[in-house]
Amino acid sequence: DGMGALESGPATQGGIATFHPRAVFLTGIAAGFEDSKAVVRLGDLMIPCGIVNYDLAKIKADGVEHRGIAWAVSESLWQTAATTAGDADQPWLAMMTVPRPDGLEPPKIHVTADSVLGCGEKVVAAEEAEVRKWLLATYPRQILGLEMESGAAQRACRFFDTPFLVVKASVDKATVEKDDRWRAYTCRSEEHTSELQSHHDL
Repeated sequence: DGMGALESGPATQGGIATFHPRAVFLTGIAAGFEDSKAVVRLGDLMIPCGIVNYDLAKIKADGVEHRGIAWAVSESLWQTAATTAGDADQPWLAMMTVPRPDGLEPPKIHVTADSVLGCGEKVVAAEEAEVRKWLLATYPRQILGLEMESGAAQRACRFFDTPFLVVKASVDKATVEKDDRWRAYTCRSEEHTSELQSHHDL
């Protein structure tokens, strides 16, 4: 019905209570940080080890004191994702029916062992945004990007003790720059990668 924690948290909790799944995969689109050491380009896939809440903070007279820390996703699901990403044949790529907008090489899957993804309720669309700068300064090597749903979905999974994994495709850079051509491409790429993971023997 919408985006952000107010939608993803209850939806995940309701889904788990109704269907009792073995695991939960959260897929979708996000902003990737090309200016981080991870160098996430448009179209790349991000499968982080941890989720960091960039909204959890104390507002003080001299600035913002962030209190978000990384909460780990399921280790077994993440290892499965790493195995899928390491498949030299890349069968998920053969399923793509939408051409890459820039015509360049296939997307990279970012699935390094200490990577994190920022999550919060604020839409970030400025290179100099305070939360964007904080994520890059605090996690210069690990940060992949940011989005708005994974944190609440992860909390719901922790409540039910249900393994959780997030797979997001980079559709923008969390700056004023936007290119809607990437939306269709990235939606298909994360969908096919998740399909392959869901068929893997967990």
